[in-house]
Amino acid sequence: MRVHSLAPAFSLVALLAATGAFGQTAIPPCATGRESGLPLPSAFEQNNDPAAYQNLLTSFLVDDSYQKLGWCSDKSLRDTGPFIEGTYYGTHPVVRVWYSPAVSRWLLGGRKGELPDGAMIVKEQFGTTPAGQYQGWTEAQIHRYFFDHYDWTVMIRDRKGSADGWYWAESWKGMDPNSDAKPFAVFNAGFGLYCVRCHASATTEMTFSSTANMMGQPGEPLTFRDDLSWFWNGPLKPPAGAPVTEVLHQPTTKDVLETTHPHVTASSMPWLAVAHPAPSGDWSRFFAGTNVTPAPNPLPGENYDHVVAEADHPQQFLTSDQCFGCHSGNRYGNVMLWTDTRDASKPLVNVSPYGEWRWSPMGLAGRDPIFYAQIESEIAWLAAHRPENEGEVVNLCFSCHGGMGQRQLALDSNGKEQFTRGLVAIDDLKNPKFRYGALARDGISCTLCHHVQSTLQKSVMQFIAEDATGRFQYTPPDQLEGPFENPVVIPMSNSFGIKPVHDAYTTNSRICGTCHTIHLPVLDAVATPAAKRKVEECQQEKFSFEQATYLEWLNSSFQNEIGASTGGAKSCQDCHMSGLLNEAQIQTQIAAVEDGRYPATDHRAPSAELDVPLRASGYARHQFQGLNVFLLAMFDQFSDPLGVRKCDYMASGCSGKEPASGIPFAMRNFLEQAGEATATISIGSPRIATRDGQATLTADVTVTNLTGHRFPSGVSFRRAFLDFTVRDSATGAVVFESGATNSIGAIVDMQGTVLPSESNGSSGPNGRAYQPHFWTGNPITRSDQVQIYEELLRDADGNFTTSFIRQDCHFKDNRILPRGWRKYGPDIKQFFGKPLEETWPDMTGDDPNYQDPDGALGRSVVRYVVPIPAGTNPATLTISAQLFYQAIPPYFLLQRFEQAPNGPGTQRLYFITSTLDAAKTPFPGWKLLVAQGEANVP
Repeated sequence: MRVHSLAPAFSLVALLAATGAFGQTAIPPCATGRESGLPLPSAFEQNNDPAAYQNLLTSFLVDDSYQKLGWCSDKSLRDTGPFIEGTYYGTHPVVRVWYSPAVSRWLLGGRKGELPDGAMIVKEQFGTTPAGQYQGWTEAQIHRYFFDHYDWTVMIRDRKGSADGWYWAESWKGMDPNSDAKPFAVFNAGFGLYCVRCHASATTEMTFSSTANMMGQPGEPLTFRDDLSWFWNGPLKPPAGAPVTEVLHQPTTKDVLETTHPHVTASSMPWLAVAHPAPSGDWSRFFAGTNVTPAPNPLPGENYDHVVAEADHPQQFLTSDQCFGCHSGNRYGNVMLWTDTRDASKPLVNVSPYGEWRWSPMGLAGRDPIFYAQIESEIAWLAAHRPENEGEVVNLCFSCHGGMGQRQLALDSNGKEQFTRGLVAIDDLKNPKFRYGALARDGISCTLCHHVQSTLQKSVMQFIAEDATGRFQYTPPDQLEGPFENPVVIPMSNSFGIKPVHDAYTTNSRICGTCHTIHLPVLDAVATPAAKRKVEECQQEKFSFEQATYLEWLNSSFQNEIGASTGGAKSCQDCHMSGLLNEAQIQTQIAAVEDGRYPATDHRAPSAELDVPLRASGYARHQFQGLNVFLLAMFDQFSDPLGVRKCDYMASGCSGKEPASGIPFAMRNFLEQAGEATATISIGSPRIATRDGQATLTADVTVTNLTGHRFPSGVSFRRAFLDFTVRDSATGAVVFESGATNSIGAIVDMQGTVLPSESNGSSGPNGRAYQPHFWTGNPITRSDQVQIYEELLRDADGNFTTSFIRQDCHFKDNRILPRGWRKYGPDIKQFFGKPLEETWPDMTGDDPNYQDPDGALGRSVVRYVVPIPAGTNPATLTISAQLFYQAIPPYFLLQRFEQAPNGPGTQRLYFITSTLDAAKTPFPGWKLLVAQGEANVP
């Protein structure tokens, strides 16, 4: 059938020749050869074997079918870049290209019109460079050598597959076919691959092909400098009779080729897993009352997260693998790779938007094991008490954590369908809902944030009322907003049918406030009769701010939205997307595309329309760092069940060389944030007093918040606590300690007994235990008293809860206020009511540091009054105070394991947290050190 369909094309060639459409150029016989006869790749789009079409194509190539079918080819082997001092700088290796008849006719016709579906371009790649090494070889020798070491890149025209209209593939000797299995090697064949990074710069049809390269046609191929440095190491010899052995005298060249077109297979990817120990005794004792069967319950691997731009219309949301080709660090030119000068011996680090976003909590949100366990606890309660609300709650939760999938489903169904948990588990490409799960698993991804419509025409209160809780409006699907003026348009337009446009809203804190201001209904406030309610300490709520980081920022000296900006104003992006690395401004391009800096090629768009500016300032890193290294460690040690590849494909080629994984660099950034930009500790001069023969030490510990919001901020179960220790330096003995922990981060007294307050919210006898707020007027005097900076919430029955939909009572909130906090905010006329009140502390008594005017200092002062054992020499006493942070304290896990023990997400979280090796993390003992101070007793 396919051969018969060529008959009109043959007639067209004859007609064009008769009318002189090709000028004086003779029509070569190869232009009327036969097409491949292969089916179109788009027919396999829903085949659950990712290698199904790839295997057909490889068989076609290995059989030398393109030559047997009489295709046109290049005049000779040719370079794609210069060879200087042993290094090859080509965009491909040495190549010889073969053109299917449809492509040949299109080229001979002046590259006019569109190529028909099924047209193919096959590029033979010779890994030993440069082309001068093959001079004098016969065709038989070239053919023999190539098929001993074959490596093809292939383009197949297929408009149904994606917006760019091509199926891209590479096939080489020893290659593993595409696979969705761990360790999730990047596909080397398919639609929407990173090949568009370069090919989108072509003037037409995504190809640089030229008749000047074709055998029998006028003109000469482009040439590049070759300094002959290869010759002195012994030139490549043509094959005689035996198979050719690979020449390895050019390792630098090999490096360049691997990072330009990485050859990645599952077998070649580095193994980066961590051995998992058995649960500790502390773990087993603390969670003894739970009944969870731990299981990995793996999520579909990230190879499934592949949603390309559709052929017939711009797609509102695309997965991040459509972006990383251009917006991840690339060694060809070292774009978006930077020297970490703190250790110059290390390779360059990837500071690209994709490279840093990938290992941020936003990049991991769609696979976050904590989120899935949390939502199962919510569903367990809803199923028993409010089943009619389950759908809307799940849909709302995924509007942030799985934002692209949830929103795309709403768009496609005109708001009639709600997102469900089951969509995330779909790995059947035939399922019509598959792409919604794929988009959701990709987290808070590129096209989500860059499609947020500006709200700067609204007042602060209007924005909070209409756009918070993730209710943003979209910009059109055919454009993506960014901070730079006059962005380069051609590559993205050709690849996706989308144009980048300038919009300063991406630099405004409101874009962050959209999802970091979460206003939720309290669903059990109405369900529980007033007579049965047991909450007495605070007014019950019908709606609650589950998260208020943006509101906290508004009530600080960091904000720049209300009134005159102060000298210390900083946006969210200034702190969490800084363009600095080691206090030096990163200067690089924002994208890697084939522009005028690349070796010359035919039919490339004008450099003036392609060249991505080298930014001396304004480059914003997408690390979005906070303190949640706990989440990073989970993905580091459990990448398989969480479904992520840890190697950095574009920057390292997954070659096993550093940076093999971006996680260590991300952790380094998080630790820098913790140690330098979060909080400080100082200890006032200790005082010794003696009364009735008992010596007492008094010391004040001051913690100062350096962030632009409360510390800690975000979800309610984040907490920080002080570990205050008095030690006798003469003997090394601990005289007093408040805030010690066991191996799982549970706070214990000086006898090692876990404090009752660590079972906060449990169904057990200590579920209502808690630590009050301590200050100079309420000092700590015993080892079972600990200053914990936290938000504690109660449900309608008076029980402590970490539920997002049962926050009836904001019981305790002594998280440290930000600098510049005022009870009535920056301007009561512009920022008022419930949003302002959400920034107020709770249950802090008369502590002046949580009231005006001292609250503006952003600090907490805790007094310790502790007994000194008889016979102790005060002169040998030393005091230390450490501030620790926990993203998921033990009581939070206890609530999850009690409330939904049979949920697959809960089982997964138990499996991960019970065997995570904290000794191989930055938080040994399950606590992250933020600040510390020391003092001697005078």
